[in-house]
Amino acid sequence: MKIAVLGTINYDTIIADDGRSTSSLGGIVYNVLSLAYLDSRITICPVAWVGEDRRAELFDLFAPHANIDTSGIRANPSGTNENTLVYRVSRAQRSVAASGVEAVSGTDRSGESGTEVLSESRTEVLGESRTEVLSGSRTEVLSGSRTEVLSERVPQISYEMAAPFLDADAILLNFISGRDVDGEVVEAIRRDTDAVVAIDVHSLSLGIAADGSRFPRRIEDWEIYPRSADIVQCNALELSLLFGDRLLADGALDEAARRVLGTGARVVALTLGARGSIVFEMRERRAIRYRVPPLEVDAVDTTGCGDTYGAAFMLEYLRTGDVGQAGALASAAAGLCATVSGVEGMEVVRSAATLQETIFGERDSDTDPRRLEEQIP
Repeated sequence: MKIAVLGTINYDTIIADDGRSTSSLGGIVYNVLSLAYLDSRITICPVAWVGEDRRAELFDLFAPHANIDTSGIRANPSGTNENTLVYRVSRAQRSVAASGVEAVSGTDRSGESGTEVLSESRTEVLGESRTEVLSGSRTEVLSGSRTEVLSERVPQISYEMAAPFLDADAILLNFISGRDVDGEVVEAIRRDTDAVVAIDVHSLSLGIAADGSRFPRRIEDWEIYPRSADIVQCNALELSLLFGDRLLADGALDEAARRVLGTGARVVALTLGARGSIVFEMRERRAIRYRVPPLEVDAVDTTGCGDTYGAAFMLEYLRTGDVGQAGALASAAAGLCATVSGVEGMEVVRSAATLQETIFGERDSDTDPRRLEEQIP
């Protein structure tokens, strides 16, 4: 089995709420290492640019994994994208799984003002009230936030870079910067491959201000992406920004997911941070919803959890075709990712398969995914 991963390799500087700083490679490195640790029998083909300044470090990181094919990585003389992530979260947290909703704001490089949005964080916080999200205004922080500043240095991935990997069994496009792959190239990839295509919406929903800070914005021409994918991954804010400029309520998220499925995607994986995830599947012209609980962990750093979720989901979906089990493995892997900071500790996801069954408990219990399957009206 061969899985190609297209997206951006970052060099991340992560600043925790207590001021501690960690630096490491990131971006699709989380996807690639998650796949390598979860299944040594598959071949993983990252397709990306990396700066000459980080090339040796990246290849050293991948070297222990014989199943990572690095032929799709190209060196960029202008350097590697650098991303600074600052977390401000309450310490009254109890669990995390997958990616949550961020809080960022600013004005993009064209001068357009971005909506300032604060909403659900990546961790569940006890004793604090739910925050509403209003277009154009900053509301009280629910349980913390993450600000992100990007220094862009790498070009987009071209069709010519992707072409040698169109024979893969699966292609995962992760929009780390939001400009990783042009929409026309995404459509061409879909046209020219028989692979299962997964798209992580990720930073498609983020504008870039003049100083590099990221802010949420509506995704233009959004239909291109689900129309070109079998699996679409997003969090609540990212899904909301396909259709407007405010966070949708839970019921409206169901309708939004159904609209995404209506464009041609087979699966929508909606990650909800400490609430786990909801997986929507189009089956026999019906939209079916599965609720996937989180893995309860003491979170250290949630950077990369969404990337890990996406990699694990894709892998298990390819192996089994079962979206409930794909969600369970993804939830376990994402939770484990949250227990370490930086890609150097990613070996922890090896344990995801052994924890997969614990996500749903006993198979005859009320948390069996088959019991939670619901047809969306």
